[in-house]
Amino acid sequence: GIRADEERRAVKQPREKVPLYVAGVTKQDIFKFWKEQDFDLELPIIDGETVGGNCDLCYLKALPKIVSLIQQKPERAVWWAKMESLFDDKEGYIKGTGNRFRRERPGYAELMKFQGSQSELFNDETIPCFCGD
Repeated sequence: GIRADEERRAVKQPREKVPLYVAGVTKQDIFKFWKEQDFDLELPIIDGETVGGNCDLCYLKALPKIVSLIQQKPERAVWWAKMESLFDDKEGYIKGTGNRFRRERPGYAELMKFQGSQSELFNDETIPCFCGD
């Protein structure tokens, strides 16, 4: 849900749809709650956020987060791409016209191809240098 420390998101919603916000629950409260449980969901925490979460490639996430998650584990995008493809061949839908979760960004199949074609920017451990040798 939308927490008390997410006011920008909460103010757009009716109060009954944002109970965590109304109750004053923050990210720290959520982390504390899960730490006190007798099991660990083992969700990776990056910069203080569980970017994968329980809805790993949610279309509401920022595009850079989705791309990063696909780079870490490309198979995550398979289900999402399949769901988008279900409408490509349906009557009334035109193949390739944006039958996807968000029309203003590439579909999940395209994101899978994109991440597969990218190389790591700084993957060299060292660069040969003769200035100090």
